[in-house]
Amino acid sequence: MSSSFWQNSFSSSNTYLQLSETINKNLISQTIAGGGKASDVASLTDLASPANLKDFIINNINNVLKYANGSTTELFIYIPMEKVPKPFISQNFANTSDQVKLSDFIKEFNITGISTSQIELVSKSGFISWVFLIFTILVLALIFFLLYRSIPFGKKMSVMGLMLIISGGVALIISGLGEIIRTGWIGLVGSSNVGDSLFGIIAPPLVQGFLNLWFFFSSAAVLAGILLFFVEKQGYNYKLK
Repeated sequence: MSSSFWQNSFSSSNTYLQLSETINKNLISQTIAGGGKASDVASLTDLASPANLKDFIINNINNVLKYANGSTTELFIYIPMEKVPKPFISQNFANTSDQVKLSDFIKEFNITGISTSQIELVSKSGFISWVFLIFTILVLALIFFLLYRSIPFGKKMSVMGLMLIISGGVALIISGLGEIIRTGWIGLVGSSNVGDSLFGIIAPPLVQGFLNLWFFFSSAAVLAGILLFFVEKQGYNYKLK
């Protein structure tokens, strides 16, 4: 999946603004709870601005996609060194570029829960997804071919068209149900503590992006079905038989 999908999904709503407000609210509340003042973390709240978060997220999405697609042999993470307050930068990273190897970052900060095998799995995900996509297309093509050959002469186009209309219509109904769930989720995020969760902010726009793709392909199936259904059967079927 291209980076434009992620960019469009996050940009279609106030995702970066919501993330910024949530992160800053948590930073300030934790500082005050520890006996400090909001001004004590001003450098961090300034860093977590919507513009900076967008820059950070988009660059790292591109890094992950490059690694997953095999464009790079190492997974890098983007850290805007010139924007991060100096006290928070490790001496080992003080003179490095904005792109840091994830393996070096994990080792430097002794991060647990992320293994080398898990990182390498990301590099294989792009190839696996392409294999799955090609396999799915071939299976669908085979199904439609066998179905076409099994339909009696004179009804081939109309039956195929009807099946596309029904399958596309069912997919559109599922898309509509997904939209209802997504809308309910947004209402829940806005009215409860779920909004304080980063997942609760990021998930709705991503779901919307997938629903938009689902709606596009479902509508295309219905349109193709309508076109086949109204094709002149006799002459067209004679040529394809």
